[in-house]
Amino acid sequence: MKTALSLAGFVLLGFAFLIMAFNHPSRISPALSVFLKERNPADSVLVWVFLKDKPIDAYEKWDAGLSEACIWRRMQRASGASLMDVYDAPVRVDYIRQLSDNGLRPKQISRWLNAVSGWITKDGLRQIERLPFVENIDRVRKFSGAGFSAVSQENTAEKRPFSRAATYDSAFYGYSYTPLRMLRVDQLHQAGFFGQGIRVAVFDAGFNNLAHEVFDSLRIIATRDFVNGDSSVADDPGQAGSGSHGTAVLSVLAGYKPGKIVGPAFRSEYLLAKTENTESEHPVEEDNWIAALEWAEGYGADVVSSSVAYIEFDSSGNNRYDSSAYNWTWMTGHSTRITKAANIAVQKGMVVVNSAGNEGYHEAHNTLGAPADGDLVIAVGSVNASGVRVSSSSVGPTTMGRIKPDVMAMGAGVWTAASWSPTAYFAQNGTSFSCPLISGISAALLSAHPDWTPAHLYQALIKTADRAQAPDREYGYGIVNAFKALNYYTTNVPDDDRLFQNYPNPFNGHTTIRYYLVNDTRVNLSIYNMMGQKIVQLANSTQSRGYQQVLWNGRDANGRLVASGLYICRLKTRDYSKSKKIIFVK
Repeated sequence: MKTALSLAGFVLLGFAFLIMAFNHPSRISPALSVFLKERNPADSVLVWVFLKDKPIDAYEKWDAGLSEACIWRRMQRASGASLMDVYDAPVRVDYIRQLSDNGLRPKQISRWLNAVSGWITKDGLRQIERLPFVENIDRVRKFSGAGFSAVSQENTAEKRPFSRAATYDSAFYGYSYTPLRMLRVDQLHQAGFFGQGIRVAVFDAGFNNLAHEVFDSLRIIATRDFVNGDSSVADDPGQAGSGSHGTAVLSVLAGYKPGKIVGPAFRSEYLLAKTENTESEHPVEEDNWIAALEWAEGYGADVVSSSVAYIEFDSSGNNRYDSSAYNWTWMTGHSTRITKAANIAVQKGMVVVNSAGNEGYHEAHNTLGAPADGDLVIAVGSVNASGVRVSSSSVGPTTMGRIKPDVMAMGAGVWTAASWSPTAYFAQNGTSFSCPLISGISAALLSAHPDWTPAHLYQALIKTADRAQAPDREYGYGIVNAFKALNYYTTNVPDDDRLFQNYPNPFNGHTTIRYYLVNDTRVNLSIYNMMGQKIVQLANSTQSRGYQQVLWNGRDANGRLVASGLYICRLKTRDYSKSKKIIFVK
């Protein structure tokens, strides 16, 4: 009897397992399932494989790939309480190995999404779906770019005379004068802020003419091709992702040829990433852009400038959520993977500036492209030289009702470096060229206020734009006023004495230490080593109320250069005492 009951129990248990297996929800997304129906078993598809867990027991090892500039930026501007978080934990190597052993050819690895993208056959998908650490599998989305168009071209190097006196007038700015004057960049430059000390990452297609004269003084820190998997962002024979778009965008942002083109942030450092395959119908794969973002963050980028917005519209025309495509309904501010990654980057202290898109106006809904919809992303629309919105400029709001675009800049008839000659220039249209203007302004403002978080910068930009009192879905908060943004917080001064973080930090040479005094008071500003020993006193006097700053050259009271390492800057006044960490590197 016992044996019979045991056998019956085993049979019932077996049926239960079969029922559970039959009813177990597939880990393959509905969108991917639909896509696979049209594919043969041996066809290779590009997918995301999302994983269930990460190693989170080795915090001290997570920063192995982060630069000093990245660590400094996080200390200064990140919104989280800790320097490192779960996003920094690496993807488990044993998981990647097992995926490879089961047929996946990895393409990109995302720490932030805890996912691996790669190619695998339709039959192979069923095999990796059964791996216990796989959360779900989905398509890697592809997008149509925002596009741009040339409106005139010219191959003359001396149409406007070169002015050696940098008076920030039309003779100095040349072709750049109209868009920069509209945004009051000339006044920002007059105040001495050109993006110095700030690192900017530019995501685009091929940068095919970096030998152009506007880049003669450009400082490029690193380059990476995420389309072909190498370090060259130029047009290489036989490789995908060629084109002049990157060259043109970079010249608007960072070019410096007085009398021709001067960018808002011509003294910044630059990271260049090729993220677009311009040879395909859908030029961008989302995993390239996300990989570039994580790379740039690790290199310490302060600002990201992305001049293409990505979207797929529901071809049926139905105003409904379509899980198989990233259409307008996905523009919630936090839904597409690119937008999620952009929001994470901002939380880590990066300013992300993105073209709103060139999809024009739609009466019923937004025409934004990801990640311009991002809750924490600065989306830039386009106006002409008269300040009127260009009809092709995308409109908001997000599907959650957030105002988009955020701000506007000139994007019609913007002169750029040409691709065919080191001395040629031509004019182009599109939010592709309004975006780098705002990216450059962001870098210049961070030069002036290195302690500003992305939220501080965003508020300064939108609150001083020309439609700040009545923002709408076509213009957002309006045309930026860089000089007003520079001084935005001086009208809302701190209500107590304040010590700001020094910049640059880490530093070699000298660093600037800024502080604010509510009243005239006695000031003691000193540098200490980590043992609490005073190294040098930088100020010990009565000073006037307002913003003050001093320089430290990395030397002690006897004029000797201190050792590389961590130091403490301490400000003491009658009612205030505050310390900041300073890193000196020989």
